[in-house]
Amino acid sequence: MKGVSSKLIRVFSYFLFSFLVILIFSFCAEKKPTEPNELQTKTTLSKPGGVRPDLNLSTDSTKTKDKSKKKGGPGMESLETGWKYETEYVFDHYSAKAGIEFGILPMASQQYDAVVMEELHSYWGFNYVAIMIGNSTTVSNAQNYFGIDHTMAVTEANDAGRNVIQYNTNNGLPTTTFFWAYYTDEPATAQSLTSYALDSFENFVHSVRPNSLFGFGDVTRQEIGNYITNTITNSNGQTYPNLYPVNPDYVMCTKYDGDNIPRWDLIKNLTTKFTRTWINNEIDKGEFSNLLINLRDNGIKPWLFVETNNAQNRVQYISDYCYTAWQVGFLDRYFKQYLVLYHCILNHVHDPNSPGNCIWEEYDRTYQGIVIR
Repeated sequence: MKGVSSKLIRVFSYFLFSFLVILIFSFCAEKKPTEPNELQTKTTLSKPGGVRPDLNLSTDSTKTKDKSKKKGGPGMESLETGWKYETEYVFDHYSAKAGIEFGILPMASQQYDAVVMEELHSYWGFNYVAIMIGNSTTVSNAQNYFGIDHTMAVTEANDAGRNVIQYNTNNGLPTTTFFWAYYTDEPATAQSLTSYALDSFENFVHSVRPNSLFGFGDVTRQEIGNYITNTITNSNGQTYPNLYPVNPDYVMCTKYDGDNIPRWDLIKNLTTKFTRTWINNEIDKGEFSNLLINLRDNGIKPWLFVETNNAQNRVQYISDYCYTAWQVGFLDRYFKQYLVLYHCILNHVHDPNSPGNCIWEEYDRTYQGIVIR
């Protein structure tokens, strides 16, 4: 009997050991779903260097999710173990649509800052820039990030302006290099030029830079008309012949006070040279949508004039402006696309019909490229 008891004990111990081994292997066999090859390398999001501004807009989220599962990824069986895929989009940059001229005149301090100039082009989507051209730093930044063939050279219509246009004085460029366009601001309102003086300057620019455009901007239809038409009207309403009408390639409006569109209509009816104009980033901030829609519908190129001293407000205004420009069709908006694998971290039996009961923790993400959204 004692031998039989020992034998029974050995048999029972064997079955108990086998049961424990099977139980342990069963516990270890519960694992995450099979990962596709592209998920083997973890990719994490990091913000590029520099001082690139964030888009902190409720209307312009930098991160969106597409909750449709990836074809061939974890299905219902995987969801039962607490895994799911989501496609996420992280804002990357704006870019001007093909054939669009989307310009900006940055503040002087911005023109000297290479990081800001790079952001204006590569992040915010401006593809043309206006700068003061008598300095090698501002010119170098424009050349590096926009190209001389996309740069409007701003100068006064005087002897200093003539020198820098003809000889590229102090800006580091060869004498033979010319800008896409030359521009002088408010010849009547700020420079008090006669029609003869502006006509002489325009003729000079076209003679030494025949492949460049020349334009000017002023406040109202009257100031612009007094230069380009055959009649000059003075402040008392008296008229007399204009013996030296100016023949610019384009004119722009420099007045911002809430009546931009009616003023633009007057200038548009005056001349076909009204092909581009300024929008003020601060004064016009509540009218971006109406103004950009009007310019789009009339084939007039928008140029943003930046004059906000507060850096935080300046970034916000530019952000609002570019978001609106995307809405009305001047810009494309690019996002980085990621395939993200999430794991449910709650300790309970997962209900495949109620996946939202989980607290989802990111397990892995794979960069899938840049897409337009």
